Amino acid sequence: MKAEKRLIQLAKLKKDKGKEYGDSYKRHGAVMAGLFPHGICLETADDFNRFAVYDLMVVKMVRYSVAFENNRTSPDSLDDLSVYAAILQELDSEKEGE
Repeated sequence: MKAEKRLIQLAKLKKDKGKEYGDSYKRHGAVMAGLFPHGICLETADDFNRFAVYDLMVVKMVRYSVAFENNRTSPDSLDDLSVYAAILQELDSEKEGE
């Protein structure tokens, strides 16, 4: 596929996702700043792994909030959130040496 055609498809995808999730990507920073008002220190690969999964959970919560505001549901976001929570629990258990 030519790059131009792919970019046109991606522009449509962006537009469609915008209808579903609004500007949730613009809310994300404020949510993270509220959750970590004093910042956060990540030093090890394990810290970054745990934070990355945590951040994915926040993304799903922010997206779900858009659906909630619009009197909709978002079962895929909740399914993803459940999976990420289980992954984070696994990483936390490893950190604790369980």
